[in-house]
Order: sequence, then structure tokens, then C-alpha cells
Amino acid sequence: EYDQAHIILLGVSRAGKTPISVYLSTQHGIKAANYPFTPEFLIKTSLPEPLRPFSRKCIGLSTSPTILHQSRSKRYPDSTYAGIATCSQELEQARLIFIRHNIPIIETAHRSIEETATQVLAAIGYVKKAGG
Repeated sequence: EYDQAHIILLGVSRAGKTPISVYLSTQHGIKAANYPFTPEFLIKTSLPEPLRPFSRKCIGLSTSPTILHQSRSKRYPDSTYAGIATCSQELEQARLIFIRHNIPIIETAHRSIEETATQVLAAIGYVKKAGG
């Protein structure tokens, strides 16, 4: 139901999409959706078909390969999924998609959920209503 979302957060697995979506929803009343970039979409370096009509609502989340590696290693230690080479490659492929489709990129490395959410709100031009 991307048509109902105010914003759609994009990024690779463990880039912070879900916690930021929840924060935007609970703290700002923003209808936030997220879409994980899986390897099959990253290889194509193209925006997935379901997102194309809504590209203006999309914000790309990225992080550093090291931070992504650390996050993934907590769940799947010693896996290819968590490997630094995989993390670097996926982040670069996602960045190419963001650039190709003029999707703003927000770096989440070394930022809290609140700081990242503030940048996301600024990227969509959100202005808090008086009294709200």
C-alpha cells in the first residue's frame, strides 16, 4: 500500500529502515513504509517495479560497510551475508540505484534513530504543524 505512505524508506537489510519507520510513525504521525533491497534487485541496479510510481516518496538509507558488517554479524556471524565484501557491494549497488533514480540518500552511520528521522523529515520537506 505504498500509495498511502507519506514516505518510503529504501535500503539494504539492516540499514535501519524499520526502526526509523516506527519512530516516524509513532512520534510524528508519518505513514512510513519501507522496502528492503534484496540481492535480486541490487543486481539489476534499477528501482523495483512496485516502487516506480512512488519514486518521489522514496528516501534511501545507507551506512558504512563496517557498521553494516557489525550489525549483520550479530545475527549471522561468519556468513557471506555479513561479510564485509558483501556489505560493501550491496551498499554500492543501492547507492547506484538511489543516484540513478534521484532518490535522496541519508547516511545512518553514527547517527541515532532520532537524528536520522530528523534528516528524513527535512528531505521530504516536513514542517511540524503549530500545536502538533
